Amino acid sequence: MNNNEEISGNVPEYYGDSLGVMLSPVVSKITVISLTQHPESGESVKTLKAQIVVPTVSLLGIFAKVLKDVKQSGDIIGGLEDHKNMLLDVLKEITIVEEGED
Repeated sequence: MNNNEEISGNVPEYYGDSLGVMLSPVVSKITVISLTQHPESGESVKTLKAQIVVPTVSLLGIFAKVLKDVKQSGDIIGGLEDHKNMLLDVLKEITIVEEGED
């Protein structure tokens, strides 16, 4: 799907403090996790907000697009100053090959 396609629908939107990914050769699962504090003990409590199951090839395509967009946009990395060096190190290790470029 390209960015110019319109998709209609009304679905819930969830905020997640972290994501989990379980990969397999055919399908993969993404979990959206929210962190809250227990009202009495004050301990952190992880709550599963949503799970999404997608074909692994689609998930890898999303990863590639996100990394490509981050690598090409200085604004995204600039906005993540606390994690900037770690992200730059990860991006240095990635080679993006466009379709048709083997």
